[in-house]
Amino acid sequence: MRSPTDLPPRPRRLGRLSRRFWISAVLIVLLIGFLSLRNLAVLWTDQMWFSSVGLGGVFSTLLLVKVGLGLTFGAGEQIALTKFRTYNHAAVITVRLPF
Repeated sequence: MRSPTDLPPRPRRLGRLSRRFWISAVLIVLLIGFLSLRNLAVLWTDQMWFSSVGLGGVFSTLLLVKVGLGLTFGAGEQIALTKFRTYNHAAVITVRLPF
């Protein structure tokens, strides 16, 4: 009879929660990828059309402006929301009832 220390160690299996987490994460990434296929197709089609009429520079400028505006307003919104949350929690509002 062999003792338990003579047996090779069992491979470590993922726990039930960890397995669910990774399956959920992969499904979410696949869903986001599937939903962005339409946007990528529109982007590719626009790029091909602008290139076919000799206006590839216009497409590049348009794309850079859209990305720049998205980043600028996204950062501004994040800053504004952070400041609102910070100052909103510090304020104490009291109301006096007339009766």
